[in-house]
Amino acid sequence: MKKILIFIAILTLSFGAFSTPYISNAARDLVYQSSCKNPKTYKIGSIDNRYNMSESQFLSYVDEAAQIWNSEYPSTLFEYDPQGDIEINLVYDQRQFLNSQINELDTQVKSEQGELDTKIADYNRRAQEFQIIVKKLNEDIQYWNERGGAPPDEYESLIQRQKSVQSEAESLKSEAASLNQSTDIYNQQVGELNQTIRNFNEELKYKPEQGEYVYSGGKETINIYFDTSREELVHTLAHEFGHAIGIPHMENESAIMFSKTTTVTVLSADDRIALETACAEKNIVEERLQSIPQIFDQLRSNLAR
Repeated sequence: MKKILIFIAILTLSFGAFSTPYISNAARDLVYQSSCKNPKTYKIGSIDNRYNMSESQFLSYVDEAAQIWNSEYPSTLFEYDPQGDIEINLVYDQRQFLNSQINELDTQVKSEQGELDTKIADYNRRAQEFQIIVKKLNEDIQYWNERGGAPPDEYESLIQRQKSVQSEAESLKSEAASLNQSTDIYNQQVGELNQTIRNFNEELKYKPEQGEYVYSGGKETINIYFDTSREELVHTLAHEFGHAIGIPHMENESAIMFSKTTTVTVLSADDRIALETACAEKNIVEERLQSIPQIFDQLRSNLAR
């Protein structure tokens, strides 16, 4: 019981000292505190090598995201420190894997389409030339047949032309079969691409955000799971920085703190209002006094054991 009375006395004296309107600046700093008074420091953690991104490049994107908030506040909110408190990681997950597949398949399909178009154009040109040659050969054969036959040298020429036409016909037939096969392969690749896109869209249904801010056991972490463009990456980093200073999601699509990923990299009016609210000074003594009933309940519970 003696400990409880001492505790009450300390709180009473503290409240009395801080409740007077004429308190010193030092005392005021103890009473009124802002979560934005001191900058939050960040560092680069792990970068999955499948992103093919250097630490310096990733850091430049992180710095750009931090500057989005820093430029809108009188003092520095976020700054880089190799030993910083917030660890920022670039994590490779299913979405990035599927997106990489889409890019690879899309490149492959476009390449195959280009090669296939060239082959088809070449085949059509040869087929047209072949038709002209066959037509001319038939006309010459008919000409000499109407005259009872061709002279020996002309006859030999017709025979050679006929063999050449037959050879070209076999070559065109083989190429046509090859083109059909190539078309089948191309259509299969297009099917694979479409299926991967469907899988990608399904994955996004369950993971609409490309990053997350985690506070656990006194440790702060920002994990980025997905990178499609510089704008989206910077947006995602800025979004998670917003969470790090206590700003929640918004429904304004033009806000950095919108609940879905966008390419917005400029704070909206709603973002600025939320920033002012998050960084506003709070009377921590009043907050602690409000928790006294819960403290007493816990003390009584401990003493009753």
